[in-house]
Amino acid sequence: MRNFIVPVLAAALGLAGASSAHAAPERWTRFVSAAGFSVDRPAAWVSDEPRPDALHIVSGPCRRTAAGVCHGESEITVVSAPAPHPKPSRLHACWSMQETSKDDPPLSPGHADSILSGHTLSCVIGDREFAIRESHWKGDRNAARYERTAFRMAKSLRYPAQPAGR
Repeated sequence: MRNFIVPVLAAALGLAGASSAHAAPERWTRFVSAAGFSVDRPAAWVSDEPRPDALHIVSGPCRRTAAGVCHGESEITVVSAPAPHPKPSRLHACWSMQETSKDDPPLSPGHADSILSGHTLSCVIGDREFAIRESHWKGDRNAARYERTAFRMAKSLRYPAQPAGR
């Protein structure tokens, strides 16, 4: 019996080690825009060619659908524009955010499973208005993780830009 327990215990410990390695924290990097804002983003997410006033990232490399995001993936876009009513402020971060939720209509009639769902977090910092939009397929089991990622990005948003390492 002892000869049976040792290999089973070793295999169980090996599996536990493999699952803890999979749960390692995600690596993040700082994006600094030409428009003067900075935001932390997951390093493993795929980025389009950045515009001076925006950042667009996708959680995976698949780009086959008209929506721009495949099932099981998410996209996050950070957009900056001049604020319609700038507020003089010494703040450099989004301390007060507005959140809106939205389901986009299906991509084609009769395809209820092709509904994109998402959240937008928006705020004004000085003379700029920022919006962080996260989109994923409705019913995606990773939706909560994607929303946490967008929220962490919103909390890291700085204007004027904060250099990496600070």
